[in-house]
Amino acid sequence: WLLKSIANQLRIALDRIDEDSRLSARVRVVRALVDMARRDGAEIDMTQQALGELLGISRITAGQILRELQAAGLLRLEYRRIVVTGLAGLAALGG
Repeated sequence: WLLKSIANQLRIALDRIDEDSRLSARVRVVRALVDMARRDGAEIDMTQQALGELLGISRITAGQILRELQAAGLLRLEYRRIVVTGLAGLAALGG
């Protein structure tokens, strides 16, 4: 029973990774920020470089997307920190 349960959880996780890799960089950034904000709170201590590495995108791409989201009023960029200010709006973008 335990082994079957662990195998099922692993399969679900691998399926999600496969699905996420097909999403645009923007959607991956948005979903990651929503997940982190829901789990850890609105203040996310993470650099743009670390976010890019986590999602398999470049720092430049991560930065461009974050600046667009900041211009839309959904987050605020601080030194080594991302502050989510519009979680509902951000979640709506994530699909």
